[in-house]
Amino acid sequence: ARMRKNDFDGAIADYGKAIEIEPENFENYFNRGVVRSAKGDDESAIADFTKAIELAPQFAVAYNNRGNARRARGDVEGAIADYNKAVETNPRYAEAYYNRGIALQSKEDPESAIRDYSTALELAPQFTDALVNRGQAKQTKHDLAGAIADYNAALQLKSDDASIYFARATALQAKKDFPGALAD
Repeated sequence: ARMRKNDFDGAIADYGKAIEIEPENFENYFNRGVVRSAKGDDESAIADFTKAIELAPQFAVAYNNRGNARRARGDVEGAIADYNKAVETNPRYAEAYYNRGIALQSKEDPESAIRDYSTALELAPQFTDALVNRGQAKQTKHDLAGAIADYNAALQLKSDDASIYFARATALQAKKDFPGALAD
């Protein structure tokens, strides 16, 4: 409740008290890590997610969230290792594939990123952000038709998102479809 009210310090204190009472409950560490990450304290969040993983090594979401915190700190390799563990632990975890795709795309590996975004979409076909990011990765590879197809599919799901129109406009402009780019 405190987190929903953006009282991050209060939420962290409450989870700290819960940890004192129940130090073997992985959820308390995980939840405190979520709050610390939302607050921007990624180093402390990583410590909490690590403790949650020690207590519950099959909890894929903790690996994913630790990967996000590592990526936020610039540790892309550490993030990828965590995303790998998340998908190894739960091969049907679409968000972990998506996040690994983001990390791979930041390493300028669009081909691997496209594979991960595609897997995320197989698992969660309505995953708009995965469509947009896959379109951007395709655009990086100069697959403008593929990028535009992904942006079109994303707009079918989320027609009020200006950033998707902008992304499609850049692809249309690169394709020299200036009227289409201007319309977007």
